[in-house]
Amino acid sequence: MHYATVLEQQVVTTSEKEANKQIFGTLLNHYAEQNKLLPSEEELSQFKAFGKLSKEIHRKKDELKLAELMKIEATRSLSSEELKQKKILVEMQQQWQKEVEAKDDIHMDKFMNDMANGFVKNWKINKSLYETYGGGIVFQQAGLESADARLAFFEIEKKKGNLEFHSEEFESQFWAMLTPNHNHFSYQEKPEGNPFDVPFWIDAIEKMEEELETLVSKQEQ
Repeated sequence: MHYATVLEQQVVTTSEKEANKQIFGTLLNHYAEQNKLLPSEEELSQFKAFGKLSKEIHRKKDELKLAELMKIEATRSLSSEELKQKKILVEMQQQWQKEVEAKDDIHMDKFMNDMANGFVKNWKINKSLYETYGGGIVFQQAGLESADARLAFFEIEKKKGNLEFHSEEFESQFWAMLTPNHNHFSYQEKPEGNPFDVPFWIDAIEKMEEELETLVSKQEQ
């Protein structure tokens, strides 16, 4: 179905979800290029440091969990059935760790590069839109989103002729999807200061380093 035309490109696909993705990607990537918002090597390195810390924290937690299971098994203070269940958990945990480590060796570099590029670029786009259009923000799983500013951006792109819809039904769902839910628990109409001053991964690194030190200390006990 021919859903829309965006920057003279035809959005022809079989689902609304894919059409939304194409429109968002085309216009936001164009905006990023125009405003020189592509991630720098330093920014990517900072995010990768955050990712590496996160991965190591998860690894240490898994190792501690596995050690505890093996300790319980070694005490033999459980019934035969409980002991059997614990042994299954130990074996599952060991197998999972092996699979993760094998996957890390093969895919982690590319995965981290792609993730870093996506998160950093998304953050810079949202920061720029917020500083241009203002409005409320939403706390999403992937970080802050300049909800009102994004809506304003797409409305302006339509007025410029960069976005043209060819289906009233699709256009209705597109604007409904973009319109912030002001009753949503994470929506803030008037955030204090500039919520995009410091990227969340930079803000989290110091606390994560402290958490990792605590986990290492527990492991050494």
